[in-house]
Amino acid sequence: MLRRVLLASLTLPALLLAAPLKVGKLDEPPKEVTCKAAAGFRGCYRPGGWVAVRLRLENTTDDDAMLRPSAVLPLGEDWASTAFEGAPVDLPHGALKTGTLYVHPVEALDAVQVHCLSPHGLTVCAAMAPMTAVAPGRAFLVLTGPCGLSALAARQSADAAVQVDPKDLPERPEGYDGVDWAVLRGAEWASDPVCLEALTRWLEGGGRLAVSGAEALRALAASSLGRRLGVSLGEPGPVASIGGLRTLAGEDLKLPSGGALCESIVCPRAGAVPGTEGLVIRAGLGAGEVLLFALDPEVFRGQPGYWGLWARTLGLPAKPPPEDSGSFPVTTPPWPGPGTSWPPPSTTRS
Repeated sequence: MLRRVLLASLTLPALLLAAPLKVGKLDEPPKEVTCKAAAGFRGCYRPGGWVAVRLRLENTTDDDAMLRPSAVLPLGEDWASTAFEGAPVDLPHGALKTGTLYVHPVEALDAVQVHCLSPHGLTVCAAMAPMTAVAPGRAFLVLTGPCGLSALAARQSADAAVQVDPKDLPERPEGYDGVDWAVLRGAEWASDPVCLEALTRWLEGGGRLAVSGAEALRALAASSLGRRLGVSLGEPGPVASIGGLRTLAGEDLKLPSGGALCESIVCPRAGAVPGTEGLVIRAGLGAGEVLLFALDPEVFRGQPGYWGLWARTLGLPAKPPPEDSGSFPVTTPPWPGPGTSWPPPSTTRS
């Protein structure tokens, strides 16, 4: 299907004002209002669902600004379009703010362009956020830390596993639309209560989480989500047997030469996945599913059965990705750092 980005039509006066607003002498750094944007999970998204577009607005002029972020997307083959607008943003001179605009693309797009409009409807600044669509029937995983799953092919109409900065996780459950699994690694994913609540609500609505690694399990047990699941941890201990994991993987698995420790997971409402000797625990919340890996699958990375272990537990394609496929490409620059966040704007259609 032809990809395209439908831009809002502008009158000639508006076009003349479409460039960033600049003030100052020629020998001084330009003073301007600027916008940067990043869509989805490093640009990856599933058509037909909501997509978070993260914005970074900065005002280096001597004047205050009032902006309204807006994006126009096509609705289908008839070229009808829908506008998505965020709440007005008060941007005093010298200020830097970040926030999120939610859009709803129904087809594959290469990018979404966001215009920041003045109270008079003129474009003060604009930004383009690259996008890559994950086709229906293909796996779509979001990873919060290093993991061999990132070797999934990352081309159009292919499976995608995207490693994201935990600080960029959605602040609303709609931001996870189309994601098959969120694979939680490390501890930083649990540090923001707003993002954690969004993750919890997505899980309750039918989302699926896989938690692996000691750091991630400890973060879960200490979080509000862990308390709702009833998860706690005992003292880690040596692994007694991995025969069931070998059977599950379909190929050989071996523990490291020095052995490995597994976490002691206590979850009264959950049960071990059959055949895994208690090394994989399945729990649930609402309509969602949680898999807790007492033994981190990453200890088997590089072994023949590594991919099969992940594939059989998460229901991924049985065929491993090509060895040279590499990691999912970064289609957007690293998200520009610290700023003052404003609450995520409510999305309206016009």
